[in-house]
Amino acid sequence: MVEKIIVNPSEVRGLGDILEVKSTSDFGLYGATLESGTDTIYGATGSVFVLNSNSSHDYSLSFGSASYTATGGSCTVTVTLTDDSTPVENATISVTGGTGGSGSGTTNSSGVASINVTGVTASGTLTASFQSATATASVTYASYLFYDDCSSSSGLSNYGTLHQLRKTSGPNGALSYDSTKNAYKYTVSSADNDGFVDLPIPTLDNQNNYYIEAEFYTEDTTTGGQSGLVLYPSSDTGGNGVFFRDIAQINRCGVLKFSNYSENGESGNSQQSGLPVGGNWYKLRLEISGTSVVAKWLQTDNTQVYSYTYTVPYTSSTMRVGLAFLCKSTSKAYYVRNIVANTLS
Repeated sequence: MVEKIIVNPSEVRGLGDILEVKSTSDFGLYGATLESGTDTIYGATGSVFVLNSNSSHDYSLSFGSASYTATGGSCTVTVTLTDDSTPVENATISVTGGTGGSGSGTTNSSGVASINVTGVTASGTLTASFQSATATASVTYASYLFYDDCSSSSGLSNYGTLHQLRKTSGPNGALSYDSTKNAYKYTVSSADNDGFVDLPIPTLDNQNNYYIEAEFYTEDTTTGGQSGLVLYPSSDTGGNGVFFRDIAQINRCGVLKFSNYSENGESGNSQQSGLPVGGNWYKLRLEISGTSVVAKWLQTDNTQVYSYTYTVPYTSSTMRVGLAFLCKSTSKAYYVRNIVANTLS
């Protein structure tokens, strides 16, 4: 049995140095210099190498466009960051300007950041910055009575409670954001062949001398899916409306009016067209001035297909406007985007 082991370091010899002592000349350097020095580690002073970078960056920023329009105080910009012409990934770019506007975004593998700038209150200059690099672009502030490009779920709070048209109960559904089409999606949950509903826009209650327009899309290409804009008295609780909409069915398109649950005189109030509407985007525009309402059906490039002027039985100072849908099919959805309202010039 071993009771004690004594090791005398001065009498212990290793088999040799584990690593030969290096000098600064033993290393290959790129963009740096190497110096020898000393440092204290755990109370012992030893030799160390000090690596100093002498490389410099040549950062450059550029906007994707020379000018932007901040609709309702916000706009989306793109900014590219390069380092000596090489795209820089995972860098955070900040954008400010337009008297209070700000936003930030991260660059992708191409060095491009898509940035949502919010809080713009006046026309001016946007400035993008990363470290010492900057770039500028102009921004034009556009004020609207109402604006919603429908590009995120955050705007869904702009709309009121579902309102029944033509019927006081039965048809139902819900509005949500759809990332595939980057638009709002209306899905029917309770179907009714004649049941129309709308989602009002309270911000526009009792406005006068203004227009509202929006783009609509229906998945129904054969059985007459219908969507559009509706006007009715702001005091109405349901089942009564003057409904301007497009008949979303191939080879059967137009702008019609509804009044007191029934279609009044379709002849002269609608327009036949060979343009296929089901499965395609189209635009509807209402121009409201007093009791006069001009309903326009447009293609998305603003080519006018049809226009009809109607006199409503109440003044615009008591009107409510909403997004309207026919709850005919639970398997076919509607989509809406780019909703804009502003004063008539």
